[in-house]
Amino acid sequence: MRHLATILLLVAPMAWAAEIIPPTRRVDWTRPTTGISGGIPDSSLMTVASLHDTNVSLATVRSAYASASSNQVIQLTNGPYSWSGTFDLQGAGDGKVLRGTVDENGNATTYIVGDVQFTVRGLDYDNAFITTDADLDANAARGATNITVDPIPNWAVPGAWIAIDQLDSGIISTNAGHEDADSYRSLLTLEDRGLTQGIQVLATNGTTIHFEPPLAYDYFTSLTAQIFQGGMNTTGSGKGMRMRAGFENIKFIVPESSGASDHHMFKLQGAYECWLKNIEATNSRGGVYVLGFWSHKNEVFRCRFDDAQALGGGQGYGVAWYHWSTGNRVENNIFRKLHVGMQNNYGSSYNVFFGNFETEGQSDAAQNPGFNTHGAVGHSTILEASWMMDKVSGDFVHGPGNSYTIHRNRVVGKNPTQVNDQAAISVESWSRNYNVVGNMLGDGSWHTNYDVGFDSGGDYWLNDCVDATRSVYILGFWSNFGCDTATAGDSEALHDMLRAVNWDAVTTTNSGVVWGGYAVGDLETSYVYGDTAPEWWGDRAWPPWGPDITSTDASLSYTNNPAGFRYLFNADPPESGGDPDPPTTGPARMGPGRSFFLRGWGYTEPMRESDWARDAKMTTVWARNSWAIGGTNVPLFIVFDYRDPNFDWDMQINTWPRFVRGDEPLVYIVEEYDW
Repeated sequence: MRHLATILLLVAPMAWAAEIIPPTRRVDWTRPTTGISGGIPDSSLMTVASLHDTNVSLATVRSAYASASSNQVIQLTNGPYSWSGTFDLQGAGDGKVLRGTVDENGNATTYIVGDVQFTVRGLDYDNAFITTDADLDANAARGATNITVDPIPNWAVPGAWIAIDQLDSGIISTNAGHEDADSYRSLLTLEDRGLTQGIQVLATNGTTIHFEPPLAYDYFTSLTAQIFQGGMNTTGSGKGMRMRAGFENIKFIVPESSGASDHHMFKLQGAYECWLKNIEATNSRGGVYVLGFWSHKNEVFRCRFDDAQALGGGQGYGVAWYHWSTGNRVENNIFRKLHVGMQNNYGSSYNVFFGNFETEGQSDAAQNPGFNTHGAVGHSTILEASWMMDKVSGDFVHGPGNSYTIHRNRVVGKNPTQVNDQAAISVESWSRNYNVVGNMLGDGSWHTNYDVGFDSGGDYWLNDCVDATRSVYILGFWSNFGCDTATAGDSEALHDMLRAVNWDAVTTTNSGVVWGGYAVGDLETSYVYGDTAPEWWGDRAWPPWGPDITSTDASLSYTNNPAGFRYLFNADPPESGGDPDPPTTGPARMGPGRSFFLRGWGYTEPMRESDWARDAKMTTVWARNSWAIGGTNVPLFIVFDYRDPNFDWDMQINTWPRFVRGDEPLVYIVEEYDW
């Protein structure tokens, strides 16, 4: 039985409660509008088509995957597998799962060491399918699920994912930005068409196309509103999409020797209802761990993405949706030491980022948001129930993003390694109509100013700043870094950010809550799950954060959601019983006179035994300590030194000391095995 957060003002009749975010400022983020129909399939109910031990080659597994039938599993054993190369699903069929193994805590025990790039794509995609379009014959209003096109093109067939766009209005969409701000289709058509939405054709009748999800914006014939084929050959097999491909229970470790590059680990091109579940990856060469474009209703669940070898522009990202990707769900994941944890761009909409944990962002430019909107014109997406060390950033680098909802999150907005531009909420000009409601914002040891905004006639505390101004909010400047006042930004009215019932670390009245004309009883529990927590939430507080949680200390804790709990304890929260008991012993000893501690799921650093208690993340070793080294058929810690080019995978017990090299900062991966 989960313990619920205490809610204030329960005596207020429901009929009196005001709706803070009206329907005109949000969309439906619940199932089945978003995510896989029926949720992620249970692969344990599928037939295992083939089982592969660690001696198998990547090419052999690719072939086995292609040969398997739909609803079958290609099963891997415990690692390590030493693979590098590409795993391209084009032509490999639908409905198959590549699956590893897990331990008693549900954590992946299958290792793949090397640089593997997975491409999840349909049979036929081409830029020609992006410039193939047809004009609307009538305006289409927000909320509509029907449009009129005469004649209906032969590629707008039931089941097909297509897209709708129009010429930039100069109000909510523009091709301006700090850098190039053209959408992908704009580059191909040479027309400025940023406001895009992916839609799935359900039926056609005469000149009417019935589709879902409903339009998030109005589309006008005066702006030459069009539908277009969306990148995939919708008249081909599977409507051009790759459907229901799954990846589960695998750890990916990319050696430093691979070198930095823009390689993406999982590239989804026209993927539909595909998923990553319990995938853990570290030290990518660069690029994006999970990059999706023209991909719809996919899910990334209970994964972890750590660090990257390249942290420049477009590098070191966690999960990013591009080019009208629609209705995807990113839930219960951990993002650590990344340039950007979570991102939504370029016409992508109806996407859900829920219950995630982000920490210790890093980048070459010292701009490393936990959640970011970055390209024209992503919109109508929610960040909810997530804990982030780093800021929410709505930047104007490649154009605006609009109508984002930031609801019931804990955003610290202060990275210990940085001093400049450390805000909790930083939204630049043209990024308009944000909803920021029910959040816990800022760091009391850092932030000293409530907000700074471009509009000198607005209600902002400040209208100018320097790089290190310690504001919880930075709003409406052409560039928020250093508050660029040389170029016109947004007035407060034009920026139109709805801020209500947020706690912040600066406000000294009302127990730190800025009401914004509403009361705590007006808050919704969740726009993604409603009043009932998801079944995987365990005993964590529901809702996890918000001013309606009585204790401020409890409302700030990163273990309030399962991802933060898993980061600390390396296990999912129990159904009941609260946090584990504190440790009673030191860490397991690995070699004479040396000890190690785990970071989260498996990072370790060599440390002296006397240092182990310095880091709270030592708690992740509780369930794995005090085991003897030696003997047979007993649990052991195995240390893999994947940075050592001379490393012998066939290590023996008597070689343990060679992995201990004083305080040399090598990274080790630790896992428990039975010998």
